[in-house]
Amino acid sequence: MNPNANAEILDRFADDKFWGVRMEVVRNANVSQATLRRLLESDTRQRGVVHHAARAKLEERGMIFSVDGMPEDAA
Repeated sequence: MNPNANAEILDRFADDKFWGVRMEVVRNANVSQATLRRLLESDTRQRGVVHHAARAKLEERGMIFSVDGMPEDAA
């Protein structure tokens, strides 16, 4: 929740094994689109709150998702 955290630091925290830390990365206003995309899970069985929160934020930023739950440009 640190407003001074930059995109690079947030990207490093996105690798944390605890989903709560990754959720805080998603919630931070300074998180980059690349980091949010990295937090998406292509395997539907592995999707959880982090995937859904990252997707919601990306959709707020104008990204379009296909029926498989991944960005349309992710081929």
